[in-house]
Amino acid sequence: MVLRLDTRPPALTGLSFAPAGRGRLQEVRALQIAAFRLISRHVYDDVEAAAYERYIASPEHADRQMLHQVETALVGDQIVGTAGWIEATNEARSARLTDLFVTPLFMRMGIGRVLAARAERRALDAGFGLMTARSASPVTGFLSRAGYTESGRGTFSPSPGTDLPVIFMRKSLAHAAAA
Repeated sequence: MVLRLDTRPPALTGLSFAPAGRGRLQEVRALQIAAFRLISRHVYDDVEAAAYERYIASPEHADRQMLHQVETALVGDQIVGTAGWIEATNEARSARLTDLFVTPLFMRMGIGRVLAARAERRALDAGFGLMTARSASPVTGFLSRAGYTESGRGTFSPSPGTDLPVIFMRKSLAHAAAA
């Protein structure tokens, strides 16, 4: 007898998607802060981490999430991930992947990959052929596996006086669409 196992993570079998509306902003913020704490604990010091957490909790970040068309992934009614995109201002006809977070309990189940692919598809459908990302170093492996390549290094300032080291990455969406 051959035993066949369903190798799909359980979360992906019941995954649905919805815009990150203001009505669930507190849940989105809590998820993003929890995910940030886990992935960045060995990268950023306490002052840097606190500055980024304040950025996530700020009203300006909430406004950006609406502008960035952030989408949530849900298992049942629980938000388990977020991702969005926005037109990048530093390169012609490129978009930037934003707000890609998965709640720690649901990490490594493919949800981030699905959310990133959905954001890329929305950007491609809007006419963008290149997707960029600004990443903390622990996320670069994930983005590399998703087809992104490093294009530079720099900083991101979540608040005045705090510069976080980041890695800039890019991916051709036109190439990905043909594959």
